[in-house]
This record gives sequence, C-alpha cells and structure tokens, in this order.
Amino acid sequence: MTKESKHKIYITLMWASLMTLSLAMPHVGFMLYLVVIPLSIWTLYSLYLSVRKPELRANQLTRVSIWLLAVALVVGIHYFRHITTRQSADEVVAAIKSYTATHGLCPVTLDDVGFSQEQLQDSLGMAGYGCDDGNPHFFYKVTYIVFDTYSYDFSKGVWKYRG
Repeated sequence: MTKESKHKIYITLMWASLMTLSLAMPHVGFMLYLVVIPLSIWTLYSLYLSVRKPELRANQLTRVSIWLLAVALVVGIHYFRHITTRQSADEVVAAIKSYTATHGLCPVTLDDVGFSQEQLQDSLGMAGYGCDDGNPHFFYKVTYIVFDTYSYDFSKGVWKYRG
C-alpha cells in the first residue's frame, strides 16, 4: 500500500469519525440524509473505480467500508436511543394508567406516580405531562429529530408522532 493510499484512508477515517460524532448527537440523526445522498453517489463511483482500476480496489473498498460502518454506527446509536427512550416513556404511561385506574382520576403531577422531573430528564430528555378534565396528556421529544414529539393517546392506547 502506497503512502498516498494510506493518507486517503486516514483522511477518510478522520471525516467519518467527525461525521459519526456530530450526527450521533441527540436530535441530529435526521441530518444523516445530508451525508447519505452524496455518499451513495461516491460509493457507486468507488465501485466503478474498483472494477476499472484493480490497483485502486483495496483502497477504495476500505474507504467505502469505513463510511458504511460510520453510517451504520450513527443509525444504530439513534435506534438504540429511540428504543430505550420509548421503554422509559412506556413505564411512565403504565404508571399513569395504573394511578388513574386505582384512584379514578389522573395524577396531578408525575411525582404522584413516582417519577421526579430529574428522572424524566435523565431517561426521556424533554417530556411533559398534564391532566385536563380528567384526561392525562403525556409527551416526550423525538430522539433523532429536533422539535418533533411523540404523545400518548390514552383513549386509543397508542403513541402518536407529532412533527
């Protein structure tokens, strides 16, 4: 492997790492499309080069693999964050339902069902709760998109995405 090809791999590692660190942050995952679209074109071009110029094959395929691994890592991080946050939100909903079934009215605050504001902040990030006319309302912020939320519809028993 030549010095130039090693340099290209190091540069690819640097940019892929920077992209991974940036896009793996909470509420930033939706920006992955800004990387995936040009990366798809570049990947096709790299595959073309790998076929037409066998001497570049190892280098190009290594660089493509680095980028694909970086994208998969970002997607995996956001998926894991989404799943764990949803599980925490489901626990809150179950507590609200249990309290409502036991007491005949919804809790005034989530402290009444055993969830402090600090606990919610740690497990859900931004979340909100309210009880209007005996109807509970609970939402939390989507983990991979800024400004969007999931809210629980207690009458239907489903989560609703609100963009």
